[in-house]
Amino acid sequence: MKKIIILLISALIIGGCTKEKDPAQTPYVKYEKVKYTAVKEMSEYSGYIESGGDIELSFNLSGMINGFYAIEGDYVKKGALLAKLDTKEYDLNLSKSEFELNDAIVKYKRAKSYYERISKLYKAGGISYNDWEGAQTDLKSAKNQIEIIKDSQKIAKEKKDYTRLYAPKNGYIIKTLKDNLEYINAGETVILFQDEGYTDARIFVPQNKINLINKNDAVIIRTEAIKNKSYKGFVRKKVNSSINSGSYKVTVRIENKANELLDGMSVKAILKEKEKKGIFIPVECVIKENDKNYVYILENLEQNKGTARKREVQTGGIYERDKIEIKCGIKENELIITEGTIKLMDNIEVFIKND
Repeated sequence: MKKIIILLISALIIGGCTKEKDPAQTPYVKYEKVKYTAVKEMSEYSGYIESGGDIELSFNLSGMINGFYAIEGDYVKKGALLAKLDTKEYDLNLSKSEFELNDAIVKYKRAKSYYERISKLYKAGGISYNDWEGAQTDLKSAKNQIEIIKDSQKIAKEKKDYTRLYAPKNGYIIKTLKDNLEYINAGETVILFQDEGYTDARIFVPQNKINLINKNDAVIIRTEAIKNKSYKGFVRKKVNSSINSGSYKVTVRIENKANELLDGMSVKAILKEKEKKGIFIPVECVIKENDKNYVYILENLEQNKGTARKREVQTGGIYERDKIEIKCGIKENELIITEGTIKLMDNIEVFIKND
């Protein structure tokens, strides 16, 4: 009888300590359905604005500079004369070709007159065929000589035109690298010219990426100095040798029509935008524990509650700044918990937020 009383008291104590589950302690979460989608695959590199849009201007000929018509800082319009070479040598060549052309025309007229007379005599039987054929050959030779000299004269005129250096576009004279009366070789840079409305950025690319970048590739430029704005550009050139930091320097030409991008501003350059298809979820959904990645899947969804199941996943890269690729672990149309994961444990009941 005493044992029975003890058992009854124990049962009452245990029963009194057992409480129903408190709904206030149940975590609230949000979820979304897993979808197979496409994101933009981007490569982002750091850099800075430097020496906006410089163009190196040079003569196609050798010679002595015989005058500058714009100085550093000047704004010039397309086609404006900037500098010229001494033209004495080219004037002399033109004069010489003009004299040679006049002489060739005189010789041609003589050959033509002689041929016309010979042709009449040949028809009358007064001279041999060989004499007539010789006169015809001389006439053709005189005519060909005129064409040869005209071609030479055309080249001489083009060379003289090359003694003048013009602005290729509207823009600014950044710097003159040569002095007046200085002798220069063909192709030597004489003037640094800045194209109006454009600037350059220097960006730095790691070794394993440099061969993926090509001249004229499209680039998007962003800077923290100017919020919520992007600038279009293209790869102007790249240096295929590593600098001290182990990266490679790439020059990007950027539209800067409002002159907002200033020398020295740090920038981010986004290249090679293309679509990549797969399963992508918000980065904050992934929990890292002991070098493994986990997410919480929502199961047994009924009305406003369900069960959170912890699951290991294999992840890939991060895309569009806030999406991470899931290579393995979850499937399309499963429900993934996106908010409230900090309080979750495996196989726990959760409520669904409606807001």
